Amino acid sequence: MPRLNIQGDVRRRLQEHFKGFTVAVSVPEKRTFPLVVVRRTGGAQEEGLDRATLTVLIWDTTEQKAYDAAAAISDAIALLPFYAGYAKVKETSFYSDFDTSTKSPRYHISFNVWTYLSKEN
Repeated sequence: MPRLNIQGDVRRRLQEHFKGFTVAVSVPEKRTFPLVVVRRTGGAQEEGLDRATLTVLIWDTTEQKAYDAAAAISDAIALLPFYAGYAKVKETSFYSDFDTSTKSPRYHISFNVWTYLSKEN
C-alpha cells in the first residue's frame, strides 16, 4: 500500500507556517538562519500504518531563538492533522546540540509519526 511522504509533507507544512525560515530535507551548502532540516531517519510499515522516525534540526543565531523555534516546531508537528492521514505523533527527544562546524546554536528533535496506509496516499 502507498505511504505518505512524511518527510516532504512535514517540510512543506513547516515552510508554509514558518515564514522567513529556510526549511529543507538536507543541510544546504550555504546556510542561512533560521534553518530547519526535516529528515525521515527510520521506520517501517506495520498493521495498516506507516511508523516513521522523523528527525528535525533547527539552527538560529542565538540559543534562545533556536529554542523558541524548536518549541514552536515541536508544537506544530504534534498537531499534524488526522484528515491528512496522520494517526499519531510522539516526540521522543528534544535537546540542545551546539553545532561546532558552524559555531551556532542548534536544537535536535525526534518524533515517531504514524500515518495511515491507503490507496489515496
